[in-house]
Amino acid sequence: MQLEFSWQMIMLIHLSIGICGTIIFKKLANEYFKKKGIANALFFQYFVAVIAAIAYKMTLGEGLVPLNVFLMVASVGAINALGAYYQWYSYAFSLSRTILLAPLMNIITISLAVLFLNEAAVWNYYLAFGVILAILGPILYQAENKDKIRQRLWMFSTAALIIIFSITQFAMRAFASFVQMPLKTGKVPFGIPVSDFLLSFYIGAFLSSVLILGLKKGNNVETTKRSMILLFLLGLGIISTTGTLYWALSIAEASKITPVQSAGLILGSILIGWLGFGEVKELTKIKANKKMTARRIIALIASIIGVALILTSK
Repeated sequence: MQLEFSWQMIMLIHLSIGICGTIIFKKLANEYFKKKGIANALFFQYFVAVIAAIAYKMTLGEGLVPLNVFLMVASVGAINALGAYYQWYSYAFSLSRTILLAPLMNIITISLAVLFLNEAAVWNYYLAFGVILAILGPILYQAENKDKIRQRLWMFSTAALIIIFSITQFAMRAFASFVQMPLKTGKVPFGIPVSDFLLSFYIGAFLSSVLILGLKKGNNVETTKRSMILLFLLGLGIISTTGTLYWALSIAEASKITPVQSAGLILGSILIGWLGFGEVKELTKIKANKKMTARRIIALIASIIGVALILTSK
């Protein structure tokens, strides 16, 4: 008997891997930012991911990826690598502040999906209310921040990753969604299998990381055995999260997937940033008061209700 997975189950797996990966990512971002070796870390991260993608493809015993599919997906992977480069900087500056802006990605991705992938058909008041709550909750949760140190670089890096990752997620839904929506152009075989997608995507991302490393003239960064192990685990983690996200997007609409993804990662990452990296001080520079506490409680409740509505919408 073949076990069938709902998109909710797949997203639970995705979030579990993603939250664990965030712990590793934050530790490495802090370390390699100080060493001025983020380009080096990006290269090794994608090197591991592309080897894993090749191994997965070979294990399945499938044929070569069609050239038109490879070029299309690899180009998206190459662009995504640039977003990942800026993600390293944003996480090094502040994990919790960066992750709280993730709902902005939802707005862009969902807008593109509604406009170009006919996702307006699945919307109803129930889903719309859930998406609004899931997006507004994390935004309401933020505290004011008057610290201007490295502010401009953080804002630029975060804006770049939000725009790039939004477009990437939209492209992933477009590549995968036609499994459920069999449209034909006569050129591109829609419903790209996950193995073909991962191999093409990470070859593109790896080649892009090589280019970034060359342009940044990567330093001879001293890498410890511990760092190598963490980078190896991170590489496996990113291909796992990408694979499960692509899988989920082949079953359900981006309008449902992206708010659940960001809200889940936000709650887990905030706790990690606070408890593991002492970032609670950064988000509470203004003295705590009843108004701020009430706003945060409302924000958390709104996020939970929003995700619940999305998960149960039809």
